[in-house]
Amino acid sequence: MQVVVFLSTCDSVDFHHTVLSQLEWSPGLQLDTDKKQKFISCKVFRLHGNMDQDDRKKSFLGFSSEKSAILVSTDVAARGLDFPKVKCIIQYDSPGEASEYVHRYLKHLPV
Repeated sequence: MQVVVFLSTCDSVDFHHTVLSQLEWSPGLQLDTDKKQKFISCKVFRLHGNMDQDDRKKSFLGFSSEKSAILVSTDVAARGLDFPKVKCIIQYDSPGEASEYVHRYLKHLPV
């Protein structure tokens, strides 16, 4: 399943991308490094306006090609991009305007 998580700032996108990509945990009480595993098993991508165009394109294409992935993004993904496989939109930070809220949903989720 593909999921898009909308955040309000580029810094927040970078922070959450790092946390979700690198977070590891140890099942049970053992804290042995050999027993640690990724907290999220799918790939995590990021997308925001402060990224270079090539990096934005790479994230867009990478996310689009994955069967199961998370995209953390600012509203840059709310307009002009089409992700037909997205099944869930998470509004981690609410948009500044009602029109942005509509674009976040109507552009990505099947009606």
